[in-house]
Amino acid sequence: ELEAQMAPLFGALPKNEGGGLDAASAKYALKRHFLGHHHWRIEAFGANEDQVRSYSSTPMHGVAGRIADILESTLASSHIGLRELAMLAAAIEKAVKIDSADLLSEAMAVHGVSEQDLDEETQDLVLQTFMLFYILPDSDYSKQKSERIKHYLGVAQRVYPAWTETLKWVQELKQAAQSERNALQVLVEDFVFGYPHFFGNQCSSLRDWLLKFEHPGTGHVPLSKLRNTSSADYIPNSIWQFSESDEELRAMGVLAESDEKLSAVIIPNYILADSNCLPSSQIVSICCRSECDDLLTGLEGQLRNPTASAQQLSDWTRAVSPNVSQELLEKLEDIVNSHGGSLPIHGNAFAQWMHSVFPTQCPYRQDARASTAQSIKNAAAGAIVSLERRWPSVR
Repeated sequence: ELEAQMAPLFGALPKNEGGGLDAASAKYALKRHFLGHHHWRIEAFGANEDQVRSYSSTPMHGVAGRIADILESTLASSHIGLRELAMLAAAIEKAVKIDSADLLSEAMAVHGVSEQDLDEETQDLVLQTFMLFYILPDSDYSKQKSERIKHYLGVAQRVYPAWTETLKWVQELKQAAQSERNALQVLVEDFVFGYPHFFGNQCSSLRDWLLKFEHPGTGHVPLSKLRNTSSADYIPNSIWQFSESDEELRAMGVLAESDEKLSAVIIPNYILADSNCLPSSQIVSICCRSECDDLLTGLEGQLRNPTASAQQLSDWTRAVSPNVSQELLEKLEDIVNSHGGSLPIHGNAFAQWMHSVFPTQCPYRQDARASTAQSIKNAAAGAIVSLERRWPSVR
C-alpha cells in the first residue's frame, strides 16, 4: 500500500544513474508523503537537505534516536528505490506506534495504575492524560503527582481551546474500539493516526478565516486587518492566536513587504509555518497540509517525469485553473525557455510561478537562507512552553 501511495511522486522525481533517488530527493518524498497523508513533519529531518537529525537542539533518544539512525544510514545509500522508500515510511509509522505505546505507559505510571487496574473511569483518566501528554507535551509531566495532572486536565480547555471538541471525538473512537482486544492500545493508535486529521479541520478553519480578509486575488492579508480582529470571532474553539510580532512574522518568511506602507501576511506561508505545528513527540510534529502539494500530486501523476515542457504545463494549468491569464501562461513559457525548454517541476522557478497562479494555495518561497534558522528557533520556542508558563494558575 505504501509503495502504491508513493509511486506517483517517486516516478516524478529525478533519479541517479542506478535509477534510484539521492538523499535529498528521498527526504523530499518522505516529507511530502507524511505531510500529505498524516499531517506529520518528521523531526529527524533537519533544516538542511543534507542533514538528518532533529529540528531542535535536544538530543534524540529511544525510538526517535533509532529511527534517525535508520534514516541516516539508508539515506547514505547510493540507491534508494521505491521499495526502500516505502520501507523507510513503514519504519517511521512503526516508530510512531512504539512511541505512542511508551507515552501510554507514562500516562499510567503518573497515576500509579497498570492495565489490570483499568475500570472505565480509570481508563478515561489514563486516556485523557495520554491526550494531554501528546497534544501539550512537556518533559516535566513525569515529575508531577497524579493530583496535579488531574488539575491540568480540568483546566486544559483554557490552554488548548479545542480540548472539549477533541474529547468528544475521542469518545466516538472509544465506542468503535470497545470490541477490540487490547482496546486501550488500539484506541491510542487510532488517536495518534486520526488526531492529525482532526487538527486539519482547524487548519481549514484558519485558512477560511484568513481568506475572509484577503486582498482579492493576491493571497495576502493586510497586517492591519489581522491586528484589529481575533480568530476567536470567526473560528469556534480556535487554537490560533496570531500573536506573532512583525519581526517574528518576517523571520518566519510569511510577511510581504514590497509596499512599505502596507505589510501583509502571505496566507499559505502562514498556514504552513513551523510555528503552527504541534510538537507531539521527538519523532513527528503535527502540521497543516499543503494544498499546493495536492495540486503538484496531480501534475506528478500525469507526467511521471521530473521535468515538463511549456505546452505540458500550460495544458495542465488550463485544466485545473481554466481562468488562468494569458499573461501568466506567457510568463511560464519564458521561464521554461530560460531552462532550455524543459522545466524541473520541483524547482524554485516553477514554485514561484505556482504561487502566482494559486496565491492562496501555494506558498511564496522566501530566501530560505535568511529565514530558516530563525523560523525554526521561533517555532521551538513557541511550541514547547514550560509548565509554569503554560499553567500559570498552578505554581
